[in-house]
Amino acid sequence: MVDVTLLGTGGMMPLPYRWLTSLMVRYNGSSLLIDCGEGTQIAMRERGWSPNPIDVICFTHYHADHISGLPGLLLDMAN
Repeated sequence: MVDVTLLGTGGMMPLPYRWLTSLMVRYNGSSLLIDCGEGTQIAMRERGWSPNPIDVICFTHYHADHISGLPGLLLDMAN
């Protein structure tokens, strides 16, 4: 079964309970993250998911609201 979840759909800045742009697709134990806005880690933890393993991270474009969560996510994955 394919699991597609919008982790964040906010605008230019994170708001309480509304995180910046992020989408997770999970299938057969593999995970694809599309965009990684601020709050992506929080939204994943709220669903009980771990960032390990994320097999592929894709970006639609390099505006801050689509990539600002990447440094924190990579540090979390490294720990």
